Amino acid sequence: MTFYRLLSILLALLCLGFAAVSTVLCMKYPKLSSQLPRHRLGGLLLGIVVLCWCAKEGTSMLPANYATPVWLLVPFAVAACWYFLDFLFARAFGGFLVLVANHLIQHAFAYYCGIRPLYCIIAIVWGLWGMTLIAWPWLLRDFWEAVPKRPRSRIAIWAFCILSALAFAILPFCGRS
Repeated sequence: MTFYRLLSILLALLCLGFAAVSTVLCMKYPKLSSQLPRHRLGGLLLGIVVLCWCAKEGTSMLPANYATPVWLLVPFAVAACWYFLDFLFARAFGGFLVLVANHLIQHAFAYYCGIRPLYCIIAIVWGLWGMTLIAWPWLLRDFWEAVPKRPRSRIAIWAFCILSALAFAILPFCGRS
């Protein structure tokens, strides 16, 4: 339960950080919108976390004799991602959002999260955004390049991210235990 709540608070902070990057940093530093989605070192570090998390989840679903080969594939997958993928940070960020959303939705039901439907819908939206970034990572760049051109979008971004952050930070503590 503690890990679930900490991960939920981490996603709340991530939502606020995403809003700040989208509306403040990308306006102040226009080149950041095209450089950050392609950041290779940040993408590699986050990608290692994502691939290890995937290996852990995958080995729990497979027979025990497959655990070692799955874990041995992680370094090869990291190397393949480094050499063959573009927009590494955007893809790793998308993968992280998918994994966190999946974990939070599962545990929202296990620990009786308060206002569970709202919590799960917001988690699903972030998970879908993550899947979109995995499939079409350049949309993150396009999104960040479009925000300075549309001043009204900043209000909507902050509103959704603050609503998400409040839901992720408060609702796991409000349910029955």
